[in-house]
Amino acid sequence: MRWAALFVSLQACLLVQGADSSVVLNQDSYWRQYYRFEIPRISPAILRAEGQALLGAKGMDQARKNAESWIKYYGLHAQTDWQDFALLATRGAREFIPTPSPLPPADWTTAAFDDSAWVLMDHFFQGGRLAQVTVEDLGQYEETVDIRLQSAFYRARFLVDDPEKLSSLTIKLVYSGGARVFVNGREIGRGHLPAGELASDAAGADYDAKAYAESAAALTRRTLGPLTIPATAINKGCNVVAVEIRASHIHPLVLKNPIQPNWGGPRRPFPHARLFEAELRGASSGLRSVLIPPAETQVWVEDIHRRIKSTDFHPAGETAGTVRFVGAKNGAFCAQLVVRPAAVLTSIKISPSELVQTGGTGKLPATAISVAALAPYPSEEFNLTKLGDERGLNATFPSTPELARAEASAAGKPHIFDHIVSALPASIPAGAAQSFWLRLSVPADASPGTYAGKLEVSAQEMQPVGIPISMEVADWDMPAPEKFQTLVGCEENPYAVAKQYAVPLWSEKHFKLLEASFKELGRAGNKWLNVAVLRNTELGNKEDSPIRIVRKRDGSLTFDYTILDKYLDLAMKHCGAPAVVHYLVEHGMKSAATPPAVPEVTIFDEAGRAQVFSVRTGAPPSAEFWKAFGASLLAHMKSKGLEHAMFWGAPLETEEDPGLKTSLAGAAPGIGWTAGPHEMMFNGTYAKNEQFYRLIADIRYQGGWAAFRDDQGWKSKTIHLLNPRVGGTCFALHTTSFPFAFRAMPDHCLATGHGGFTRLAADDWASTHFSGMAVPKWLTGIPVLFLLWPGRDGAEPSVRFEALREGIQEVEARIFIEKALDSGKVPQPVAARARTVLHEHFSGTDFFLGNSVMHSLEQNWCGWQERSRKLFAAAAEVKAALK
Repeated sequence: MRWAALFVSLQACLLVQGADSSVVLNQDSYWRQYYRFEIPRISPAILRAEGQALLGAKGMDQARKNAESWIKYYGLHAQTDWQDFALLATRGAREFIPTPSPLPPADWTTAAFDDSAWVLMDHFFQGGRLAQVTVEDLGQYEETVDIRLQSAFYRARFLVDDPEKLSSLTIKLVYSGGARVFVNGREIGRGHLPAGELASDAAGADYDAKAYAESAAALTRRTLGPLTIPATAINKGCNVVAVEIRASHIHPLVLKNPIQPNWGGPRRPFPHARLFEAELRGASSGLRSVLIPPAETQVWVEDIHRRIKSTDFHPAGETAGTVRFVGAKNGAFCAQLVVRPAAVLTSIKISPSELVQTGGTGKLPATAISVAALAPYPSEEFNLTKLGDERGLNATFPSTPELARAEASAAGKPHIFDHIVSALPASIPAGAAQSFWLRLSVPADASPGTYAGKLEVSAQEMQPVGIPISMEVADWDMPAPEKFQTLVGCEENPYAVAKQYAVPLWSEKHFKLLEASFKELGRAGNKWLNVAVLRNTELGNKEDSPIRIVRKRDGSLTFDYTILDKYLDLAMKHCGAPAVVHYLVEHGMKSAATPPAVPEVTIFDEAGRAQVFSVRTGAPPSAEFWKAFGASLLAHMKSKGLEHAMFWGAPLETEEDPGLKTSLAGAAPGIGWTAGPHEMMFNGTYAKNEQFYRLIADIRYQGGWAAFRDDQGWKSKTIHLLNPRVGGTCFALHTTSFPFAFRAMPDHCLATGHGGFTRLAADDWASTHFSGMAVPKWLTGIPVLFLLWPGRDGAEPSVRFEALREGIQEVEARIFIEKALDSGKVPQPVAARARTVLHEHFSGTDFFLGNSVMHSLEQNWCGWQERSRKLFAAAAEVKAALK
């Protein structure tokens, strides 16, 4: 295949040649990681001693009121001293309330502890876009620095062939907050922490006020060691270094910081709980550095949310793992496998076996698991600069020739895997990791229970490797995607597809390519379609519309829906009946700095000659046009049984043509409008026009809407959807976000009162989005420009899309459970257990609330599969209780 000649791992070679042989592991090694997020606290000791002098009476009174509101919120004892509970967050901002995960078990530091559910990464969480956030960076990145990480736990393995030959072994840490370090469960030392057993809320030592100065970055870093590790602490074979970090409380002078513009509360200080460096050094011929990639061929199972790099290798001491699927009947669930060969591999085969039910008679054929490969993309190209920014304003997706060149240029360079392709590679280069994708389709009539099987990986140059498969199927019936209740608004762009493949618009070739997009979107239950009526909309349609408008010789207007019908029929073939057919009849907003494009349509005469007309309300032909068009389109949609899905759109922060609402209401009564502001009630525009606006997609948590729900989004009478754009207080994504963010987002939608989401582009390729539109710089925008990649014959899925699709499946289980509980027919014990599961499923990812696209947060998928298992099991229990 075209990526077969990629990349002999140059980085691995450099590590072998240039690494300090005495460094056994460091911060660049692979570490298992577990995080606990909470609201950071102000230091009680400093607040009591210096608060009055620092803050004055007014500042102390404000701090007290804020603390007391939190004490009440958490239901703490009324006698709780507020100075023990002063928090760096403003009460009422729900986005700042992460639910702490439980502390890890007492034996988490030992070599025997099973950490397979912990995140495996080759870098530490730093809580922002930068690898290491410093005080100097805060001016530019203050909204992306997350200080809610209050404790962190790390484990890394290293191998010792002969402990008796060790002449020395030391460890050194650089961190903020407090730290302690263990080897095989034995504490080696601690720094800036109290002595003895640590309570769950134990904190690191306070920082002096000098550490908060703009030029005092060095004072925020603390050091422990080098500490000598006793030979008696070392085992022959696999050993584990474990590091625990506890946050220091924050100095009260931070309460005087300027208020952050978007999030409320004082500007965030430097992170108070971070591990920056960890270095284990030793001297022995039998001590192996885990920084050096192994020489042998490796095959291992990787979490589906980990974005594999070609430079990855499996760290020493880690097992190959088990391909584990957890799901429900009629669903589709994924796994990831990685192969890193010692020498070039050809004729690769990945062969699943039949799956056999444990303790039962159920069987699933080997064909239930499909195997695909992932195509490489240059790591340096997979960023916002190359693929479009977080609002979609600067879309720069490469053309097909540019994509081919980018893929070819990956040879000799690191690359990542996100694009899933059906064909396996003809070969895998030596020393380069290659990712493979497994998708299990569970039959609707599968017997519930646990199944086992085997996956065999073979190639001409290697002995076959067997990997166990485990599958757990809950006795709950996943709806078919076309019957999903979540409003999935992944936006297909026909203009981008035509431009990407350089095919004539609306030609047979074009429709064949569009079919590939709809096939993929159908698997996610997509229910949203955009149709350009005006010229130069944000779809990049330029002068085109799939609705041909003709003025007859007698002056009357007729409307040809041939192309529109073909487009709608193709979408319904694969996605079912849409919930929203979104007719773009108004540009986004007014802007004094960058006026919007004039609302225009193209009207043909009977001879085929085109003429452009302005249709802004008040222009001479406007009233005639909208009256004829509105009535005609409504009648046509009724003839197709789609009038319920018909919406006009799409104003954003303001209405560019306020009079258009009433014009169309007379011509097409009962048809609602969409809006896409920052907030539901931005400037009161939509509050005053609720009789028109039936669908709101915004980026804020609430925005002051009186009827807003903060749970069970399927109940909302107004269709309230989330636009997960950067700056949002519910969730934030962009095109290159890590896969776990896409999985968690649908659950956040439903759990925070939204009925679904939109503004995620499926195939907005070839720099098409906004290409014909005058765009105000503050436009709410479209955060994700593509979930699908352009393959040889049309759209192909990304890992991000597969994660999103699985997240939608979990939301369907949530809705099923919530509706059953709402009916009052579920017995109390079952209902209580189900509510606990729903709460834990959401709280397991509520550290995302208020994030501003922090990549480190997006990689914190710890425990996701167990939460999924509990969710599907709860749906099965509720189903049984309703019989």
